[in-house]
Amino acid sequence: MSAPPLGLPGGPLAERARILHVEDSALQAAYVRSVLERAGYEVRCCPDPGLFAAELHEFAPDLLVMDLLLPGTSGHELVRWLRRQERYAALPVLFLTSEGEARTRIATIMAGGDDHLVKPVARELFLAAVRARLERSRRVNELLRLDGLTGILNRNALLDRARDLVDAQRRKPWQPAVWVMIDLDHFKLVNDRHGHPVGDQVLISAAALLRRNLRRRDTVGRYGGEEFALLLDGLDEAAALRLVEGLRQELAAATHSDGNRGSFRITLSAGIAMLAPAMDLDQWRAAADQALYAAKAAGRNRVVVASPSVLAGRGRRSADRSPLQPMVPAPGG
Repeated sequence: MSAPPLGLPGGPLAERARILHVEDSALQAAYVRSVLERAGYEVRCCPDPGLFAAELHEFAPDLLVMDLLLPGTSGHELVRWLRRQERYAALPVLFLTSEGEARTRIATIMAGGDDHLVKPVARELFLAAVRARLERSRRVNELLRLDGLTGILNRNALLDRARDLVDAQRRKPWQPAVWVMIDLDHFKLVNDRHGHPVGDQVLISAAALLRRNLRRRDTVGRYGGEEFALLLDGLDEAAALRLVEGLRQELAAATHSDGNRGSFRITLSAGIAMLAPAMDLDQWRAAADQALYAAKAAGRNRVVVASPSVLAGRGRRSADRSPLQPMVPAPGG
C-alpha cells in the first residue's frame, strides 16, 4: 500500500496540502497538475510572475514548485524576493527546470531553493521530493507554532488564529467568537515556595486541563508566563461563561505536588470578551485583558465578562481569596 500523499501524513483530503506551481508553459503546467492532483494535492498554477505575490496571499500554499526561466524575470529572482518576506521565509520551494548545470544548481541554493530537479524527472522522484519537503515543513511549522513547555500554541500562533476569526466575522457578522484571557492566581508564589520545576508542572497541568475541555474548533494557547488565552469559535456569551466557569472550578479542585510529598491548589482568574462586528484584533484582545484585570481586582478566582462598566475600568473590588491553598502533606512528608 502506498503512503498517504498529503502534507499532513495520514490526514483526510480536507487537509490536503496546497501547491502553487509557477510555470508559463501551459503544457508543462497541465502535466505537473495532473501528477500532483492524482497524488491527492490541491494545485494552482501561476503563469504570470506579475501575479506571484497576489497568488501567494490568496492561495496560501504549503509548497512552491518553481520554474527557472520565466517571462521578464527568473525563478531565482522570485525566490530571493520570497525569502525577504518574513511570512514566507520557511515556505519550501522545489525548482523543476531543464537547467541542470552546476552553476545553476548553486544559484538555486543561494536564492533559497530547497531542491533542484531537472526535467524530465521520474514521477516517483518528483512526488517523493514533494512529500519529503512538505513533511519537513509541517514539522518545522509545528515547532515554530507550539509552546515548548506546554505543547499548546504559542503567542504568535494564537494571534494568527485570532486574526482569522476577525476576518471570518467580517464575512459572517452573525458568527460569534470569544476571547478568554486566563491568569493563574499568585503564580509567582508557586515558583518562590516550591521552585520553578514545580511551577512548570503546574503550567503543563493547567494547559492539559484547558485543552481537554475544549472543542476541536476552539483554540488554546500560552499567551506568556502564567497567562493563557482561549479562542472560542461559535459560542455565545452565556455558553462561554458556563465553559470558563467550569474550567475555573475544575482547576480550583485539582491538587499539585510540591515535590516534597505535600500538595497545594491554585486558582485562576479569567476575562471574557465577545468579538463585536466593529472590533479589530487589538480592541478584542484589549477587551478580554480589561475583563481579566477586573476579575483580579475583584479578588481573583473568578470570571468576568467584558461590559461597558468593565471596559471603563470600574471593576468591583472584594476581599482577596487565599492565593495558595495548602493541603496536609502525605504521610512521611
